[in-house]
Amino acid sequence: MTASALLKRFILLWLVLLFVLRAQSYAANTGAGQLTEPERWVLSQIEQGHPADLQGFGQETKRRLRAAFLEKLLTNGFSNLRIPRQGVQISHAVIEGPLNLEYITIDHLLRLDDCTFPDAVTFKESHFKKDLSITNGKFLQPANFKGIKIDGSVFCNHTLFEAESVWRDAKISKELHADGAGFRSPTGKADFCGMEVGTSAFFKSAQFQGPVLFDLIHIGREFDAENAEFFSEAETANFNSMKVDQHALFTSTKFHGPVDFVLARVGLQFCLDKAEFLNPVKVADFRNLKVGGTIFFRGAQFHGPVKFELADIGLNLRATGIKFLNQCQPQDFSKMKVGHKVFWDGALVCGNLDLSYGDFYDLEISGTPIDGRKGLEKSVNLPALNLRGTLVQRELKIAHARIMVLDASHMQVKGPAQFTNVEIVTSADFRRSAFQGLAFKEVRFPEPDKSTHIRKVYLTDLSYNGISIDKIDDADYSPKDYQALRNLVETSPFNTQSYVQLEAFLKRLGRDKWANEVFIRMHDRDLAEKMPWWSVRRWLEWFFWGKLAGYGRAPYRVFFVSLSLIGLGALLFDPCHLKVGRPTDGKVYKSVAIRFLISLDRFLPIDLGLVKYWNSKGSHFLIWLYFHLEQILGWILIPIALASIYSQIK
Repeated sequence: MTASALLKRFILLWLVLLFVLRAQSYAANTGAGQLTEPERWVLSQIEQGHPADLQGFGQETKRRLRAAFLEKLLTNGFSNLRIPRQGVQISHAVIEGPLNLEYITIDHLLRLDDCTFPDAVTFKESHFKKDLSITNGKFLQPANFKGIKIDGSVFCNHTLFEAESVWRDAKISKELHADGAGFRSPTGKADFCGMEVGTSAFFKSAQFQGPVLFDLIHIGREFDAENAEFFSEAETANFNSMKVDQHALFTSTKFHGPVDFVLARVGLQFCLDKAEFLNPVKVADFRNLKVGGTIFFRGAQFHGPVKFELADIGLNLRATGIKFLNQCQPQDFSKMKVGHKVFWDGALVCGNLDLSYGDFYDLEISGTPIDGRKGLEKSVNLPALNLRGTLVQRELKIAHARIMVLDASHMQVKGPAQFTNVEIVTSADFRRSAFQGLAFKEVRFPEPDKSTHIRKVYLTDLSYNGISIDKIDDADYSPKDYQALRNLVETSPFNTQSYVQLEAFLKRLGRDKWANEVFIRMHDRDLAEKMPWWSVRRWLEWFFWGKLAGYGRAPYRVFFVSLSLIGLGALLFDPCHLKVGRPTDGKVYKSVAIRFLISLDRFLPIDLGLVKYWNSKGSHFLIWLYFHLEQILGWILIPIALASIYSQIK
């Protein structure tokens, strides 16, 4: 073989070897053989710093990128490709195969907008030093973002998650945007438990079909779920122990199942205006909620039970137009604390409302008058209103309400308390309550029992500095006002403290006559309560101590009765029956004086030395009878008079 032939063979072998090595190099770079046309185009676009929008490739089958290619790209597996500062921007791609980006660090921006992921995707514990965008994406299998760390923001607006989506313990330095996102699996969780977002998290108009976990999340500024909807009727929308440093917004949000905001913390404002809690039996649970500023429920609707026990609101609770629509489910706001005002104006309440042992600065429960077929109705229609043990630091207003059972026992209102256009049907309990001023206007109390004429309005140990019933503001108290107050006490179950309190109030007004009437009526009822009607003692005490002396408040009555008895004796006791000392000179004034002295000596329990010389047996029988009766009456009336005088001095 010639030298030239050997040279040709050597060159040919060298070319074949070079071709094989080049093919192996391509295979190593792609991890799966040759690059596809879309993949080569994506690489060229990225290298030039341009977004790679595959929409121009037409059908979905022509827009496919292999998961292995994407993994290689994002982990700098293409040694001859330097990713520019614009990062990786791919849109309208279909990512084939499971995408595994666990425990990796990505230094550049990643945008996978309008992309479809038919297989499972995991970003678990990965670290993105810039933004991550998967806007308008579709995840058809589970998507795992657990523990992901992002130094920038996350964008997944209008992205659909058809299976489980896990963001547990994710840490996002700036913002999370998930407006219009759809978590569409009825069984797969949307798990954001323990997530931390540096500034704001947006879930406006997002839809959650299955279990939702937002418990223990921490949002640095704002959590916004306006118009979001939670569809699962069985699974809880869990916001337990969430923390939002400034604003939590759930305006017009709909909850079809149970809701858990237990131990949630909101720094400034918690807004649930026009929110709808649609499940008739599952609980909307806000127990131990703490809001530094104001919580809003304006126009909110609750179709089931509500629990706000031990909630702590720093400023106001504004529930204008709130609606509790389930008559069978309770609304529990017990032991709640509100630093400033509570507004229930324009409310529609159909079930029991429990505000017991609360602490409010101002409390207003006000419905709206409704023209019904049977006349004026009230929009606040409560089977029971529980204000037991509630403390109102300033003002209480209850208006336009129909309440079957009102429990205001052990309540304290340090300012004015006004009940306006309120109907209390069955019972009203004010026992052991304290009011600065208590005003009833157009209030219908329970009807009295037909047999006892007593209504179930309990006033035991009720105290107040002022009270009025249908009184014109700033007008002086009239006899009509007095009669209304007395009627309220008269028709309530008997308790001496109710009368004592009313008597003290009337004395402060300077109406001693009315105060004495109340005092006398108290003792009349006390006798009737303590003794049976056939008791002789009851009637004797009622007549002599009550009617004659006004139970010590009318000693003048005893004086005039005694003077009348003495005067009658002076007319009947003729001095001619005196054994000694009878007048003989015919002077009329002497005869009159002696008559008066005889009667006075007989009436007084002390001996003046004259009556013993008057011969009663020589007089008419009736005069003799009165002679002895006057002595008995004197023994009775003189101690009564002294007791009355002593009680007045005391």
